[in-house]
Amino acid sequence: MTSLKLVAGAVALTLGLASAAMAQPGPGGPGGPDGPGRGGRGPGGPMMGGPLGGLLGLHPDLPLPALNLTDAQEEQVRTIMQGHRDAGRALMQRAQASMDALRTATAGTIDEGAAAQQGQALGAVIADAAVLRGRVRSEVWAILTPEQQAEATKIQAERQARQSQMRQRLQQRMDQKKKG
Repeated sequence: MTSLKLVAGAVALTLGLASAAMAQPGPGGPGGPDGPGRGGRGPGGPMMGGPLGGLLGLHPDLPLPALNLTDAQEEQVRTIMQGHRDAGRALMQRAQASMDALRTATAGTIDEGAAAQQGQALGAVIADAAVLRGRVRSEVWAILTPEQQAEATKIQAERQARQSQMRQRLQQRMDQKKKG
């Protein structure tokens, strides 16, 4: 029973992180149809939707439309994304297989060993996706000018401050509900 609770906690944490990641604006934010990270689709192709979409996407997590990229930079971003597209698709396929296996292991009579194993497999996919996303971000960062890098850092700091404020307000509401 303890391993079941552990797996359930891991899945809940994963889904919670995925939900939080998906709630955040993507690399392009509302950047419009011409931005490299437009509407959940990057130049590398569609990103996986559902609870893991934000954790498995290749997005470099940079506010690219706000950085006024040159046409040459936009082409370089497209090339970077396309260069990692196959690896991203392979990760999405692994994630889907792990999610399906996890659902099977927890449907009906729960197979705790299989559920734990599939939870670990899913965690490994998420870790591999984080490494790939870091590579993509690093490659995109390298094509930005120092001024664009400074602006990106400023925008990301502002985004983090807003996220922190939102978490604090949410925690305050949860605390009030517990008291009331």
